[in-house]
Amino acid sequence: MMHDFEQIIESLKLKIIEKFQSQKTELFLSNGTVFGRNWKDLTPKYKEYKLGKIGKIYPINIFTGEMLKSLLENALVIESDYDGKDLKLTIDINSDRMNLDYTNYANEQREFILFSDEEKQEIVELVQDTIKEYFAQ
Repeated sequence: MMHDFEQIIESLKLKIIEKFQSQKTELFLSNGTVFGRNWKDLTPKYKEYKLGKIGKIYPINIFTGEMLKSLLENALVIESDYDGKDLKLTIDINSDRMNLDYTNYANEQREFILFSDEEKQEIVELVQDTIKEYFAQ
């Protein structure tokens, strides 16, 4: 049984990573208008700067590609503990693992690192559905 539970834990981790990547990509591509977020728009001065610098105003964050890539590839931390009876999953985002100097400043301006309540709920439902499927076999 322990071997089976190790498989479900690995499956859960992969599904959580996929969900996380999907959520955060959607958040950035929507300029922060999904998952209960409402990122404030850019100032007219910054819009003008971006237009001149990169030829377009959106996405909101000038570093979106680099920041999103680092968020998706480095920041997610999933730890599991199964003692033969109970399974404990800890899911966190560690901005220090992103290795970008401007991560915290950008997050203060338009929060993206933490999970919103809607994002958390989607992950909880994913975990519940996966475990139900496992035990229905």
